[in-house]
Amino acid sequence: MKLQFQQCLHTTTLIDAQPTVNNGVLVFCTGHIQTEGQERPLMFSEVFTLMPTPEGSFYVYNNIFRLNLG
Repeated sequence: MKLQFQQCLHTTTLIDAQPTVNNGVLVFCTGHIQTEGQERPLMFSEVFTLMPTPEGSFYVYNNIFRLNLG
């Protein structure tokens, strides 16, 4: 399938983070997403867990993304 837009503006308004087990980080963020031609932005919320790698970086272990419609 093809998306009906080419560009998307993503604005984060709030980020909260806290440590979890095994040196992970739980991140919660909210904000707005607006595609080209869209009159009003949509609100979103997202929660994800970052887990460390042996090399010293992080990867996304879990992710929940929600558009807050209505």
